[in-house]
Amino acid sequence: LKIEKKKLLLFSETELENKQKFINYTKEFVEKNPNTFDIVEIAKLFISVQSILDGDLNEINSKNFDDLAKFTRKSSVFKKYEENILNKEKEIKLNSVDNELNRLNEQLIELKTYITKNLGSHYSNDAVKLIEKTEKEIKELNSLNNLKSTYEENKNLFNLIESYEENLSIAKTLLPDLKSYLVKYMSSDLGPTIIEKIEILEKTIEEKNPDNLDSIIKETNEFIETKILKYEKQILDEKRKKEEKLAEEKRKEEERLAEEKRKEKERLAEEKRKEEEKKLLSTFKKYNAKTQFQKDFVRSLLSIPNIDLRSVKFSSGDRLIEIDGSFASLN
Repeated sequence: LKIEKKKLLLFSETELENKQKFINYTKEFVEKNPNTFDIVEIAKLFISVQSILDGDLNEINSKNFDDLAKFTRKSSVFKKYEENILNKEKEIKLNSVDNELNRLNEQLIELKTYITKNLGSHYSNDAVKLIEKTEKEIKELNSLNNLKSTYEENKNLFNLIESYEENLSIAKTLLPDLKSYLVKYMSSDLGPTIIEKIEILEKTIEEKNPDNLDSIIKETNEFIETKILKYEKQILDEKRKKEEKLAEEKRKEEERLAEEKRKEKERLAEEKRKEEEKKLLSTFKKYNAKTQFQKDFVRSLLSIPNIDLRSVKFSSGDRLIEIDGSFASLN
């Protein structure tokens, strides 16, 4: 009971607030139970204390309030209603305090676990101070606001610890990345700077200073992005341009070879045609074929199966062609 009373004392109420609360739940009772009191009498009493609800408390309306309380508490039904109201309020207040205490006790366990596993860490001293403060607030129960503010302090420390651990994990991931880049580019101009970044990152991880770690991570990521990745892009661009150049040279060479092949094919065809013309000179002479058109025409006629071509006469300009010939019997 003593502890319970101490918890309830955390909810301080002014006389004005206390009286306003009574008036409000009394009004609610009358609305739900209009036949319990003489409605005219109770209305007069409510009117006499309206100024209290408006925020004004003085000697006159305080006396009127006492009259209202005395009048309503004559009813056993109202007294039971008021008891339920106050008990619910009391339960809510106690639950509210217990919730804050439970949250703080959970944080205490976390803080002590952290201290056990991280002795000498950057935040261990802060954690010890908050453990002592949290235990004191739980024991003394001086203020509900103190309990809430202590919870927030603990929460902020946990956020800092979480942020540091995330950064530490990032830093430990960056190290092998840098070493991998060093293997690839140790002979380049980037080699010495990569070594420097590796040494700085290793030293920062060992020092366990959250502020330094955060800034070094930013610097390292910036170095990777603006120097290493830019260098890799340059190499890839140069490789791409070289491949494009080789591909263009290959295309031109293939075109050149194809053109040479085409010309050679034309040359051979022309030689063959000329050779055939030589063979056909007597034939062309027989049919008086002089121009290339006339020769091609005669050649075409002679290519017709079973033709017996006796004579071909070409007019001026080859506008008229007389053909004397016949087809041999297929038998």
